[in-house]
Formats: sequence, structure tokens, C-alpha cells
Amino acid sequence: MGKKGKDVIEIPAEVWAGAKSLDDIENWLIANDPESVAALTEAREQHLRGELISLDEIKKRLAERGAKG
Repeated sequence: MGKKGKDVIEIPAEVWAGAKSLDDIENWLIANDPESVAALTEAREQHLRGELISLDEIKKRLAERGAKG
């Protein structure tokens, strides 16, 4: 991803042309940002090591807590 100064980011024309929504542009930006990629990689590694719980597990725990209270 080309960066021009602090406040300008170059986004290739083919990314704009292929985007169906703002989410597509945001996903491209995240995927091309080294800090975001590092954070996603670390989160994936934590998940694989069993250090994180799934969204389904969080929902289950919240439902159990609600049923008790």
C-alpha cells in the first residue's frame, strides 16, 4: 500500500472498481496495514493456542448467567 505523507493513503483503482461496499475498502485497508496484520496474526495464534474463547462460547456463558440471575 502506498502512503503519501501522514494523512494520505493510495488505494489502487482496481480496489475501488471491485468494491461492492465500504466494508470492502475497509477490509483492503486493514489487510494492507502492517499493524493490523500483526494484530490479526497474534489473535489467530492465541486462538490456536486455546487462549481465546469463541463468540459462541461467550454467548453461551452470557445465556447461562442470565438464566441464573
